[in-house]
Amino acid sequence: MTTWIDALPTAHTAAAAAAPTANSAALTHGAVAVPLLHLGLLRAEGEDAKTFLHNLLSNDVAKLPADGAQWTSFNTPKGRMLASFLLWPDDTGYSLALAADITPALLEKLQRYILRSKVKLFCRPNAAIASITRCGWRRCGLWSQPDSGCSTVCGA
Repeated sequence: MTTWIDALPTAHTAAAAAAPTANSAALTHGAVAVPLLHLGLLRAEGEDAKTFLHNLLSNDVAKLPADGAQWTSFNTPKGRMLASFLLWPDDTGYSLALAADITPALLEKLQRYILRSKVKLFCRPNAAIASITRCGWRRCGLWSQPDSGCSTVCGA
C-alpha cells in the first residue's frame, strides 16, 4: 500500500508548476496538506499515562481537555529545558510531536521514570504528521497516519 507521502513527488506536474495561480487558489480556498517530516511522534498509553506525564512535564496535563492540545516541555531538576513539544490526548493515550532528531533520546529519558507506573511509551519513527489547512489558514490541525510498526516499542 502506498502512503500519501509517497505520492507527493508525483503529484506535481509540469502543468501545475506552470500555473502558479492554481496553487495560490488552493492555498486560499482549498485544503492543503503539508508533511512535517522534521517531526517525530511519541505515544504514551496506559491507565497511568495522564499521571505519569503530569508529574514529568511543565504544563498541567491533568487539566488538558480531551479535544485540546498544549505546548509543554521536559526539564531537568534545575529547570533547564531538554525538549519542547506539542502534546494532545486521544482515546488510547497521549501523543507528543517533537523534533525527530531528539525523539529517541527523549524516549530513553522518559523510560527511566516509568518504574511501576502502568504506562507504555512508544516511538513512532515512521508516522506521517501533516498540517492540514483549510480556507486560507483559518483552520489548522495536526493529523498523523499510523505506520506499519505501530505496535513495536522504539529501540526494541
